[in-house]
Amino acid sequence: MNGLVGFAVGALAAGALLLGGLVLLRSRGRGEPDAAPADRAEPPEDTVSLSDAGRERSAAYAPPPPDPANVRRAADLGIPPEVAQALWLAVIDRPLPEDLRGACMEALAHDYRNVAAALAAGPSRAEAADAYAAALTRLDGGDLAGVYEALGDAVRAAQAAAAAGGPHADALHLAAASAKALAGDVKRLALHHAEAAADYLEAVALVPDSAAAVRADYLNLWGIASLDAGNPASAEDAFSRAVNLRRKVQGPDHPDLAGALNNLGEFYLRVGRHHAAEPLFRKALGIRERHCGPDHPDLSVPMRNLADLYAERGQLYRAEPYLHRLLGILEHTHGVDAFETLPLLDRLSALYADNGRADEAETPLKRALTVREARLGPHHPETAATRVTLGRLMERLEREVDAELAFAKALEGQEKSLGPRHPAVGHTLVRLAANLIRQARNGEAEPLLQRALEILETPHGPPLAAAGEALALLAEMHRRQGRLADAGPLFRRAVKVLERAEGHHGGPLLASALDGYAQLFADMRREGEAQRLAARAQEIRDKLAAEPVRV
Repeated sequence: MNGLVGFAVGALAAGALLLGGLVLLRSRGRGEPDAAPADRAEPPEDTVSLSDAGRERSAAYAPPPPDPANVRRAADLGIPPEVAQALWLAVIDRPLPEDLRGACMEALAHDYRNVAAALAAGPSRAEAADAYAAALTRLDGGDLAGVYEALGDAVRAAQAAAAAGGPHADALHLAAASAKALAGDVKRLALHHAEAAADYLEAVALVPDSAAAVRADYLNLWGIASLDAGNPASAEDAFSRAVNLRRKVQGPDHPDLAGALNNLGEFYLRVGRHHAAEPLFRKALGIRERHCGPDHPDLSVPMRNLADLYAERGQLYRAEPYLHRLLGILEHTHGVDAFETLPLLDRLSALYADNGRADEAETPLKRALTVREARLGPHHPETAATRVTLGRLMERLEREVDAELAFAKALEGQEKSLGPRHPAVGHTLVRLAANLIRQARNGEAEPLLQRALEILETPHGPPLAAAGEALALLAEMHRRQGRLADAGPLFRRAVKVLERAEGHHGGPLLASALDGYAQLFADMRREGEAQRLAARAQEIRDKLAAEPVRV
């Protein structure tokens, strides 16, 4: 689903929901901030300051020099090289598919900037100012553990001042809660979700009763991190408590309640409890419509959530009106060719394609391509990726020449913008080669597959399904040419790669490779092996057919 997205920054953007488990990233904006942070309190005259210990620790920290690859990533992302290296080490420490690592880095870089902005703005109380300054220095040096340590100093300084009592006690407790939530954000940057959840829960406990709306913000963040840590029971508890607290404190028709209802509904949608999610989305939409009117951009989240819910149920006839209505709102607000319309155009196209209406998918997809070409340029990676999607759509429509043109233009753009050995180039080479094979142009396809394998087959990297597909295509080409001795090793390599890439239980590419391998054994009059492989391929297809379709 698209709803639980992005890396939330607790002190700044409470409410953005993150897709849990192995971090899968898409564009931000579907999760909702429940409320803005409380206004900063003025420091009392008897301000208690930290010692210079934090600054001394920061000065003593010497980050390892970034490697050249992370220097390049830093330039692309607009962040310090030391930060890029720290984030990259966190990413590669997770079992994340290689083709998703770039998107993960982009999201983490975005959230690094949010954390940096929060630290640069300083705490709400002067008691924690030294600790925030030390944390910012360490953050820009890529020392995430040091940032966390410095924020711990900030929490302790605010709590120590609050313990003395006085008129500013609540403000000091709130400052401690804010620093603890920011520490949770830092743990999220390191992809330590369980530890982040513990920090957010502690922030909830630190918030004074006079700031119930802020407590609801941190409840929401606790829910997000709990879900990412694989603890849906705690996530449900957190989101439900946030809804109940907002309803009690702010009333049943407050705009912030709509955000909390959406977040709880997105959780239920995520775990497949559609009937629990639907009334929450409808209530959220009703609140927004009463406060904003029927055509306001703030309606986008509940409308898109309802569209997603109906799409997952296979009820395109109910999802489609919401998407068209939302597209109209975005066009009216931002312009017909605005960048903001792209997610909706992409979504409409995918829904049509996945529901047997591929001919209707072409119009929104080509509109999206036109916008990206105009706004990003013809060779931008996003433009090229849209061309690849267009090529796949042309394949569904059996328009092979149009598909070839789309893949070839995508390849040209990727080579110019990403370089000739980027994994995206390898993927598109496989797509173009498969297209040429279908057009009986094997002589042109074979060198493209060989080049794709040079890019995609890496001895130490994770297995890529595209590499397995390329091997299977080469093997099948050799089999049909009668080169059985050459086909066998290629099929074996293809199956091995795809078992690792798609899992031993397999996916459609493994089933297809097993079919080809079975046919090879049949050609060699080895019927026992052929039947065994064909039976395994059919078993995979049967399991895939029994799985619910998610769009």
